[in-house]
Amino acid sequence: MALIFNVIWFICGGWAVLIAWTFAGLVSLVSIVFIPWAPAVFRIGFFAAAPFGKQMIDKRVLDGGVNRDEETTRDLLNIIWLVVCGWWLALTSLLHGIALCCTIIGIPFGIQAFKIAGAALWPVGQDVVPKDFARRLDWR
Repeated sequence: MALIFNVIWFICGGWAVLIAWTFAGLVSLVSIVFIPWAPAVFRIGFFAAAPFGKQMIDKRVLDGGVNRDEETTRDLLNIIWLVVCGWWLALTSLLHGIALCCTIIGIPFGIQAFKIAGAALWPVGQDVVPKDFARRLDWR
């Protein structure tokens, strides 16, 4: 079922989201200052292109440990991201999700837009995994 929904999502706009996030990732790489955010931007772009059956989880859950220096850097990068562009990217996805939820058919797609909004808020240190793998990790 996730495959069918991902195909519909991609045809109806997921390709545009992928292009936009890829462009943002390329701009991040070219600008040199935003290179630390580029991997997270590309990760969100591929997640947003086909979000059904996937979940973003904290990499600390996958790694099984906490490194204080890494955690501080990650939080600092996320705070800068949130102030500079995360809030409006999340707001855009949130409004998109609300619009999609106005119809019964659009509700599953609206839920995915809400997941993308959450990913756009705090992307550094997140990874995309299959949803059943996230359930086995007991990630919520």
